[in-house]
Amino acid sequence: MAKRRNNVRKYRRPIRINLGVIIFLVIFVYLVMIFISYFQKDHISIYEVNEKRIADDNHFKGIALRDETIYYTDKAGYINYYVAEGERVGKNDTIYSVDEDGTVYNQILESDGDASVSVDDSARIRNSISAFRKSYTDSKYNTVKDFCYNLESTVLEAGSSAMVSNLKKILKSSKSSASFSLVSSKKSGIISYTMDGRENLKSSDITKEEFQDAQENRTQLRSTEIVNSGSPVYKMINSEDWQVVIPLTDDQYEKLKEKEQITVIFKKDEVKTTADVSLFENAGSRFASLSFNKYVIHYVNDRFLDIELLISSAEGLKIPVTSILEKEFLLVPKEFVTLGGTANSNGVLKETFDKKGEPEYTFITVTVFGETEDEFYYIDSEQLEAGDTIKKPDSNTDYQLSKTGTLEGVYNVNKGYAVFRLIEKEYANKEYAIVKKGTPYGLSAYDHIVVNAEAISESEIINKKKRD
Repeated sequence: MAKRRNNVRKYRRPIRINLGVIIFLVIFVYLVMIFISYFQKDHISIYEVNEKRIADDNHFKGIALRDETIYYTDKAGYINYYVAEGERVGKNDTIYSVDEDGTVYNQILESDGDASVSVDDSARIRNSISAFRKSYTDSKYNTVKDFCYNLESTVLEAGSSAMVSNLKKILKSSKSSASFSLVSSKKSGIISYTMDGRENLKSSDITKEEFQDAQENRTQLRSTEIVNSGSPVYKMINSEDWQVVIPLTDDQYEKLKEKEQITVIFKKDEVKTTADVSLFENAGSRFASLSFNKYVIHYVNDRFLDIELLISSAEGLKIPVTSILEKEFLLVPKEFVTLGGTANSNGVLKETFDKKGEPEYTFITVTVFGETEDEFYYIDSEQLEAGDTIKKPDSNTDYQLSKTGTLEGVYNVNKGYAVFRLIEKEYANKEYAIVKKGTPYGLSAYDHIVVNAEAISESEIINKKKRD
């Protein structure tokens, strides 16, 4: 029996192209390429030019040295003060009284006189609290101690004023008291009711260790309790002449050694003044002594002061240092530059040749960016290059361009593309520079410039990414 052949063959389906999938893949690959290109490309940051003042970072914490004398009571008893802290007094002015047995003191407390706090004292207390609340930060927690001292001083002063008012009435009615005595100043000066143990410190005693624990350790001398004989009761600042000593690095020492005076800003209240400068060394460390003849009353109770020295500073247009680049210009003698063209602008007569090879001269507009001390202009033109020949107007004198020079500038992008603008740098630190304003072909306030100048070419159109 013959075998039957199996003629059944497997059916192969035809390949069908899905157009939608192909379009999706093309779009996906395109987006991936754009994504990769975006992160590989240098992004252009833009900076808005503003008028500012910048200076070297010369902030210091200094030690205030004054001619100070502490006075002690030779009697035990209750002390009442008659002079406010920070006031100037003359010789023989009454400073305080001592009530040895408390008789007058008790009469003051028991009197029906008006012991209320005055409107001015109340306002001072409120203002002190309000100022502290506005300026307080956790990073400056040490200011709490100063605030507590100042507030305590204000309250004691306010209470003392009320007690003195009652005291006058009591003394007038009781005529006198054997246990009560008044103490006058031995010389003139400024009154302080605080001490910190550094009253006799001299510049020759100062070492770097003095600045390692720069904390105010004040002791309040005014008290409502009975004091013992021999206790300190007040301090007198004897002179308006005082000094602030600051530690110096070697670099700061070099910058200051040629200076006799320096501008100082007290950061506590932004007071600006001038100080005489003297440099010295102690225990292998370098210091500067800044001498003043005023403002001692402002800082009568401050031993450590935050100050700024204006060693190197400038005011003008502030720009990032990374914005600055150098551009090469052709140097052209001034007498070869003339006015011409339809716009009557600056230009030169460039030698060209007609179809027959005969020389002729064509007016080429140029932009003058500056001038040298030896009668050359820095010019810019896309139609001129080294080797070109130019002609002096109204003469047969020719000059072949060969000399070049460089000027500093930035790329201005106000119009959406990079345009070179000249700068005259006044001052620079590691991050920013100050340049003159109002210079020809220069910058103005609120111009927009490229931060990273190396990432762009002149005339390149950019997409702005603003940087403050």
